[in-house]
Amino acid sequence: MALYGSIDSGFIPAFAARVQFSPDDPAYQQTRKTAVCDAQGNFNFTDLPAGKYFLIAAVMWTIPGQEYMPQGGALLKSVALANGKSERVILTH
Repeated sequence: MALYGSIDSGFIPAFAARVQFSPDDPAYQQTRKTAVCDAQGNFNFTDLPAGKYFLIAAVMWTIPGQEYMPQGGALLKSVALANGKSERVILTH
């Protein structure tokens, strides 16, 4: 069973147990990229070689008075990137 519901896309609620792989595969540490979104919620990754990528975004917030009950969760989507191409991807649940 896939962690996010499928191997191509999915969602894990904020209250679900966090999954950790220990130790991380060294290839993961060498190839992972991180970014912070702009004011419109867009992320930008540059100079990526062609290949298959997994985009994961944590979208979490709290409700006043319920600070210990985070809302939202983590979204995942698989993306195939062709050589020299750019892709616009929307993560939804």
